[in-house]
Order: sequence, then structure tokens, then C-alpha cells
Amino acid sequence: MGELLRSMGECTGIGITSHAREIVISGYARRGNWMDAMRTLMEMEVDIDEYERDRDLVGGGNDENVGWVGNDDVYLTVLTSLARANRYDVVNTLLTSMRRRGCRPDVYVYNSLLKLCASDATPRWREALSLLSQCQREPGIKPDLITYTTAMRACARGRKAGKAMELFRAVRDMGTLTLDVYFYTTAMDACAKEGGRRWMVEAMSLLDEMGTRGIVPNEVTYGVAVAACGNAGRWEEALVLLDKMRDAGLRINTITDSFTYSSAIGVCGAAGRWREAVDLIREMKGNGARPNRVAFTSAITACAISRQWESAFEIFKEMKYDGLQPDIVAYNALIGAGMNSNKPKEVYDIWGEMCNMSSSERVSPDIVTLTEVVATLDKAPGRVNRERVDEVFSEAVKRGLILRKDSLDTSLEVDLSSMSFPIARAACRFIFRRIAERSSEDGEIGDLSLITGPPRMREYVREVLRDELTPPVYCMVPKAEQGTLLVKKQVLTNYIRGQ
Repeated sequence: MGELLRSMGECTGIGITSHAREIVISGYARRGNWMDAMRTLMEMEVDIDEYERDRDLVGGGNDENVGWVGNDDVYLTVLTSLARANRYDVVNTLLTSMRRRGCRPDVYVYNSLLKLCASDATPRWREALSLLSQCQREPGIKPDLITYTTAMRACARGRKAGKAMELFRAVRDMGTLTLDVYFYTTAMDACAKEGGRRWMVEAMSLLDEMGTRGIVPNEVTYGVAVAACGNAGRWEEALVLLDKMRDAGLRINTITDSFTYSSAIGVCGAAGRWREAVDLIREMKGNGARPNRVAFTSAITACAISRQWESAFEIFKEMKYDGLQPDIVAYNALIGAGMNSNKPKEVYDIWGEMCNMSSSERVSPDIVTLTEVVATLDKAPGRVNRERVDEVFSEAVKRGLILRKDSLDTSLEVDLSSMSFPIARAACRFIFRRIAERSSEDGEIGDLSLITGPPRMREYVREVLRDELTPPVYCMVPKAEQGTLLVKKQVLTNYIRGQ
């Protein structure tokens, strides 16, 4: 585009008009090329300033460049590009430049920038408050309710309920703006995202205040209130709010309103209230709303906490039947249900299903999966379950879930300190099998160090080596390294010969 501008000037034999530059600047900015947009904008400002100085010296002259103070749309386009690139330092520079040229940003400009702060994946609450402060000081304009609401949204996204409530009280106490349901709901959302009983009480207080002011809560308001109860672990209050919605005749049967159900199911799930969670899934579907992954997974979690394997599995199958591909969280919730209900075969089968998935399904076991599967099989009796543990652990090593090649572990020094007891037990068997296999290949053996950390893990591993390996493996604790077990070279040699 820069070449286009230059060629325009060369071909016409006249200067490049400000309108042509504006088109190029907007093109750069809309494509996210904020650096070239800023460069072209600054070049235009410099050229116009020089032109006007020369004109004043010689007198006369009249064209569209004279008196150019800036185009609001061009500035807003560049400002938006800068905000999307998270260059708020340059945003402030450009705002200053606008004022200097007599093109003062209006409330629409500030609201547009605040909207970007509130919707950014990275919380931009500091930048939002800075922009709000500038807007409040800007001569000739006043922040409107959208300005304050959007700034509060940015604070909510950053989990800064205190800051959001400061803004809320300041606006309420001013008494110059007519507060609406969106303003209250945003403040409640900030409380819900912060979490905890204190902020739940604050959110419920705002809900009550809406009633006294004659502001009617909508479905989103109640959904946020339910989420506040959920984040405080208060499932009873969440269900009471759902009853209030029904009494008020509010719909909970649209796709957007499924947030309310999901929030209620989530709090029931965290509290292990499986019957309530499953009933809400049924009610949700009966009202025409489609449960999402969060709702299904929360219901499965509730069943898992309450050791209700059959109900958890039914919900899981229903999730698939509804066309939702379970993600890793849903699979781990189901495995947790199997673990708590002592279902080793079912858990082992789920592990196999996850390992055999195609790459397009994008679900594969993680360390949580491994830990729960091994824990389930480890406490189940019988040789077959011991063999399944070894099979699962070997697959996990191949997948890089455990004993990773990019860790500090070597063939003769392994860190077990962060593992659960069942995982450490399986790791010991795997390590010694691998040592025996590799000894026939390279023939070199040295002392083996097992880093165990706390004494409880150290003694547990010592028992595993002594009681579960054949022949038994005896180890020592170095005086200077109490969190380590040392297996001497000769002990390893005897173990290998005994295989």
C-alpha cells in the first residue's frame, strides 16, 4: 500500500491527498498491520503540518489538506488495531496526538476501546480503568452507562470484583445515570467470577437491590447468580434460584439460557448432589434446552463423588448420543466414577477406548487419567489387574505421560517423589524390567538412585522393592540424601541374574 501511495504521487504529479492516505491507513489497520498504519498516519500529520507552515509563509493556497484536524473514523480504526495487538502504550500516544490536533476522542471511541479490553482473552482490566479515567477527564464528554458497564466487564474478566464494585457504587451514588439490568448483571458476574461466600453474598444483595429499584432480572442475571452460588459451594441456594425463575415465568429453554442450568448442575456436581444434577439434566432436555459438555460433565462428576457408576455411565452415553464428543475432562470424570465405585474392568476398558481414538477425535489420556486408572487397578485383587497396571504404565511411558525423555531422569536416576503411591509402585516394576532388558543390550550397570522425597514415600518404595520384586531388591539411604534410595550395582546385578 505504501508503494501505491508513492506511485499515485509520481503519476499525477501532485501531492498525495489526505483522503488517499486515510484509505491506505484504514487498509493497514483493518489487516492488523498497526505499525504501517501508525507510520503512514504520522507521515501524513508531518506532511500536512509542513504544508501549512509553507502556506502561511507564502500566503494563499487552498486544497483539502489545509486545516486537516483528523478523521474520527481513521483514528478509531488505528486505535482498534493497536488495542487488538495489545499495544495500549501506543494507544495512549495516539490519543494524545488526537487531542493535540484538535480531534478529541468522543465517548464512542472510548467505549469501542473498552469493549476490546473486556473481550480480550488476556484480562485487560488495568488498561480498561486507565481508559475510563481518561474518558472521565476528557473535556466536553461524559462517560455513559455503557462506558461504566464495559469497564466493569473488563474487571469481571480479570476477576477483580473489588474494582468492579467500586465502579458500581460510584455510578450508583452519582445518581445521574439510569441503571439497567445489564449494569447490575455485570456487577454480579464480577462477584461470581471472583468466587467465595463473601462475593456470593454480594451478588445476592445486588439481586435483591434490583427488586427494590424495580429492575427486573432476566435469565442471564439468574444464571450469574446461580454461578455465584456454585463458586461458593452453595447448591441449595442455586436450586432455590431456579425455583424463583420458574415462579417468575422466566424461560430456561433456549440455547443461550443453558448457562443457567449448567451453572446449577455444576454446583450440584461439586457438592456431590448427583440426584439433583441428573434431575436438572432431565429437566433441561424436557424444556428443550440442549445440555452442553459442561453440564453433562458436571452431572457425571456428581455421580462420581457419590459412587454412582451406573448413573455416571448412562449420562456419559447420553452425552455421546446427543452428538457431543466427550473431552478429556468428561472421560476423567467417568474414570473417577469407576475408581470410586471399584470398577476396574470398566476403567481399563475406558483407558483402551481413549488410547485407540483417532487423532481427529482429539482426546488422549493425560496424567490425571493415568493416575486414576492405575489407582483403580492397583487396589483391585488378582494377577490380571496387576498385569493391566503394567500394561497401562508401559503405554503411558510410550505416550510421554510419565518418565518422560525430556525430564532429568536417566536410566540410573529416577525421581518418584511427585508420584502417587500406586504410580510409584508401577514405576518401580517398570524401571527394573527396563534395567533387566537393557542390561542384555549394553551390559553396563551402575548404582541406581531413586529419588523419593518424604520418608513415607521412601519407606513405601523400599517395601515394594523388597516384597514385590523377585529376587528381592534391598537398598540403602545415603546419609547426606535422606530423600533418596540407593540400589548398589551388585544388588542390581543379582536381580538381573535372577530373571
